[in-house]
Formats: sequence, C-alpha cells, structure tokens
Amino acid sequence: MNPLISVVIPVYNVENLLHYAVDSLLEQDYKNIEIILVNDGSKDKSGEVCDDYASKYDNVYVFHKENGGQSSARNLGLKYCHGEYIGFIDSDDWVSRDMYSYLYTLLKEYDADVSSIAIQAVENHDFVAGTQIEDIIVKDGLDVIRYYMEKTTKSDGYSVCRCLFKRELLEGISFREGKFYEDIDYKYLALRNANRYVESNLIKYYYLQTQISTSFAGFKKKEFQLLEASDILYNLSLETNDEEIIYYAKVRKARDAYSLLARIAYLGFADNNISKQEQISIVQYFTKKIRSNYKFLMCAPLPLSRKITLTLLCINFKCLQIPMRLYRLLKR
Repeated sequence: MNPLISVVIPVYNVENLLHYAVDSLLEQDYKNIEIILVNDGSKDKSGEVCDDYASKYDNVYVFHKENGGQSSARNLGLKYCHGEYIGFIDSDDWVSRDMYSYLYTLLKEYDADVSSIAIQAVENHDFVAGTQIEDIIVKDGLDVIRYYMEKTTKSDGYSVCRCLFKRELLEGISFREGKFYEDIDYKYLALRNANRYVESNLIKYYYLQTQISTSFAGFKKKEFQLLEASDILYNLSLETNDEEIIYYAKVRKARDAYSLLARIAYLGFADNNISKQEQISIVQYFTKKIRSNYKFLMCAPLPLSRKITLTLLCINFKCLQIPMRLYRLLKR
C-alpha cells in the first residue's frame, strides 16, 4: 500500500460548501488518505457536517475547538496527523480526483521533499480545466528558496494548499496564530528544510472566489498583517546572506501596499467599523507608500499588468477603482 497522506482542513462557517472539499478527497484515486477536519468554533452547522462525515467514513477525523483562526486550526490538525506526507485544503475549495496521486508520483519520480501543482481561481463549481501540457520545474538546495521568493514576488504562489510535504519538513515549525497571510513565512520555513522541490504547471486545485466564499471579501484591518508577514520574510532572507533572495524579499515588502490597495479598488472595505474617514486615510497611506517605491517596483520583475495597475494607483486611486467596479458589475 502507498504511504499515508494526511490532509488538514480548517473549518469555519462553511456548512453549505464543506462537502466540495471533503467529497473531492473521498473521491481521490490515491486511496490511503486520512482527512483531518478541525471545526474552529463554527457558529453554523459546519460542526455537525464534520461529525456526519466522521460517522460515515473511517478515514475522516474531526476535532472541535474554540474559534482561534485558520492558523490555530491547522496547528491543531497537524498534531493529530499520522501520515508520512502532509497536505492542506481550505474548506470552501476542492481538488481534482488525481491531485494527490499526481503529487505523490512527482515526489517519487524526482526524489523530492515537496511537490506542487497549479491553483485555479474559479467562480463556480462547474469549472473544468481544459487540455494542459505538463511543464516540470525542479530546484535543489538554496535554489528552492530562490525560486519561491522569485515566484511569490511575481504572483501569489505562497499557498500551502498546492503542495504535498514530507512530514519531517514540518516538524518544529507552526503557523503563526491569530494572523492573516501566515502561509507566507510558514511555507518559506518548510521549503528551507527541503533538499529538492518539484513543481508542475498542471491545475489540480480549485480556489473558490465568489460572494459566498471565504476569500472573496473586502479589505479588513487585519490585512495590515501582510506587512508583518513580509517583514518576517525579509528577516528570514537576511539569514541566507544571498543577494538574490534578499532582493526578492525587498520587492515583496515594497509591493505590499500595491497588493492591498488593488484589493480595496476591486472589493472595497469589509469591516463595518472602518469609518469613511479611516477609509480615506488608509487609501492615502497606501498611495503614499506606492509612490515612494514606484521606481523600484517598475524595475522589479513584476508582470506588465501589475505595473500598469501600479501606475494607475500611483496617479490616483479612482483611476483603478472605477474600472474595477464596472468590471465587477458586468461580471454579475
């Protein structure tokens, strides 16, 4: 039998969506999987849904806890994993039927410690990936971290959900609890322990982004914690004494204000306790930071689309906000 894979799912108020994630794991063609559901103090019937799965399937385990956030739920789940390999899924997402058999095959074929696939953001559960041509990237030693830093500078490739980790890589590290963007430094620490990393461009993970998904929400005050995560990442990069890694960490820090202001332009503000005056102040704060880093970011290895939106935000917030809002209205 293939070695056991443990998959941790933090659960919070997703009673109508949880079945997509769990069912996609139960239907895996890799059969030796245990599913760890951590009910993080849900106020709806998510806990009951978890218990129902556990009563029907021997490989589903449920743990209930007081609400402490995604990080604390993942950390608790990791304590109860028995697998030789560890994966993560968010509770309102789902994976293709062959995701974990494919990730495991990559690990064995390339003698790697971590394998990874591509994530597709979707707006409904009917999306099916078209024909794909496989492209494999393999990195060794310090190149693993260099590649991670370069990729997360250009995109948001820091999610742990796209990966399958050897268990020993995660020993002694934990997600920062009570924080947003905790994947950023957690994945860095895990990859730092890896001798070899293998990545495929094939889409196997589907990331739900709709009005009812956990990811589709406007700016919250907690999102200032992205700045904290990038500071931690920068400090970790300094430990390497590698100029390339440190440079990418600097780019990451510099682009945070852009990332958050672009989110505000597209999704607005979510917190009801953010007054109109505070909203104006936040926009002004991020705009000032973007302008101070504009030349540096325009020379950085960012996609052209981001440089264009960056320039629009530098001119005036509304230059991006108005077309973004029109785009959202048209999509509806």
